[in-house]
Amino acid sequence: MMKPEQAKLAAEEFLCKQDLRRRIEKHFYIRLKEKGGVRLLEQLTPAQLKLLALYLWCKKNGKPVRIIILKARKEGISTLIEILMLIEAMDLKIEGIVLAHDKRTAAHIFRISKLAFDKYDLSKPVVSGSRIREMVFGEDGHDGYLVVETANNVQAGTGVTPQFIHASEPPKWAKGSETATALLQSTGDGPETSVFLEGTAYGEEELFKPIWEEAEEHCKVSWTLTSDGMEPTIEVNRPFEWNGYIPLFISWMEEPSYKREFDTIDDKKRFEGILDKEEHLLLKRGTTLEQLNWRRFTIKNKCQNRLEIFKQEYPSTPQEAFITSGRPKLNVAILDRMVAENGVVGRLEPQSEWQTGKLKFIKDVNELFTVFHYPELNHNYIIGCDVAEGIQPEGAKDPDESVFIVFDLTAGCRQAATFAGRVSETMLVEPLARTGIWYNHAFINVDNSSTGKHVAIKLAEIYRKDRLYWGQPGSGVPGFRTHVGNRHLLVSTLSQFVEDEAITLTDRRTISQCKSLVTSAHGKVQAAPGKHDDHPAAIWFALIAIPKYPRSRIEPNPQIDFFPSPLQRRVERDRVSGY
Repeated sequence: MMKPEQAKLAAEEFLCKQDLRRRIEKHFYIRLKEKGGVRLLEQLTPAQLKLLALYLWCKKNGKPVRIIILKARKEGISTLIEILMLIEAMDLKIEGIVLAHDKRTAAHIFRISKLAFDKYDLSKPVVSGSRIREMVFGEDGHDGYLVVETANNVQAGTGVTPQFIHASEPPKWAKGSETATALLQSTGDGPETSVFLEGTAYGEEELFKPIWEEAEEHCKVSWTLTSDGMEPTIEVNRPFEWNGYIPLFISWMEEPSYKREFDTIDDKKRFEGILDKEEHLLLKRGTTLEQLNWRRFTIKNKCQNRLEIFKQEYPSTPQEAFITSGRPKLNVAILDRMVAENGVVGRLEPQSEWQTGKLKFIKDVNELFTVFHYPELNHNYIIGCDVAEGIQPEGAKDPDESVFIVFDLTAGCRQAATFAGRVSETMLVEPLARTGIWYNHAFINVDNSSTGKHVAIKLAEIYRKDRLYWGQPGSGVPGFRTHVGNRHLLVSTLSQFVEDEAITLTDRRTISQCKSLVTSAHGKVQAAPGKHDDHPAAIWFALIAIPKYPRSRIEPNPQIDFFPSPLQRRVERDRVSGY
């Protein structure tokens, strides 16, 4: 007969097999940040709950775990990943590898795993052997394996076939791409595999930032608070372009310990009376005065009194995490305050063959058109369009895209929609015209230089001419022609709009490209190496056309406002020709 203690332990083992969160919180120990010593984990932080929820979502849906985490410093993410790896090694006998950026970090991470295993009070395998920063489980050494190495070893992982990879701080790896290539080739692609890339931003490096940007562009994660924690909803746009990683951003505001109490109530009142503009914005986003007090203290005492260092180490949004190399042309602090929205991806189609001028939006994750704000009655819209020339910027992986951006002038020049993709000039005309019609017959300005001239001419054939910008009256071609002599005017216009906060960007790609617009050593304004400037260019064309925006009320003209179906074309041709 089983003793009471054994029965209690068996019951707890059963409950923990059903509830991973219970198992983590009640049976794993961590080191205290400041006081030293160890304690039971007890309660996962909001950031850890989000990561656990994404891990469980992947397992529940039969997907390989591929998560990239952009975070502030010391938020307990590495600790949770190590515990998850240890659990898989003990339960599933997998091989796991951690790759840290230096020996000191590698030793710290291994101590996390060693402490978690040593203090674990439920059933666990024996450790049959170990070397430096390594644990081997089972009598014969085949019941699981964990090792922590440094990224200085470019061939790390090539001698094993790990099912679990934890890449710690890849932005700081000395040979990022080379190391990652060797490591990631060593694991499979099945649902039993896990890869975590977690780090703090470190400027324009070649590995972590590109993976993050591609993941964030195509995979949108939203959260619902439940009684059990956080429940993720994951939507993937253009899945064939997605790199497979789920992006998770962890703001410094999500770490409970990042707060600093005031000595007295009067101190708190005085502090509230001297908040700057950015602190007021953070207050509106839900921070407390105690958190802002911690922020000020940390900027002054741990970040050399430099705000840009704080934003890199303790970002509040993904956009402000990465510090752009070179001299940013636009005010990055203001761009940081612009909140990116997920938007809805799809296309515009006529409601039926017989209803001209009436469009409906069809959701389709494979399309190139993203809506952030739907058209509103009596609002005035303007569209700027930059037509790609097929040029691939130096250091970039892909050629430029053709981009047009819709701005709602009535809502304070707020970005309402974006179209971005590598399409031919001919294929660009129809979605551009349809978008203009849908947004209350928007005023459109097209780049008519080079390949853009074809778009401008064709657009004038199917769109209302009084709703097109004519930069050179009498030329017969609508739009604006850029050249070396007027580029500074376009850049200055955008810079002034940003400086005056007279424009609101909602597309993360647009914000990112605006932040990467830099002044080179030769004084030329261009995209930072490896980046694109097609989104800023589309904004230029919209802003430069605002002074000529027609103020008269526009009435729909279905005879020319839309593209007739083939049947309608034949009926009209027969009516006119008599045949």
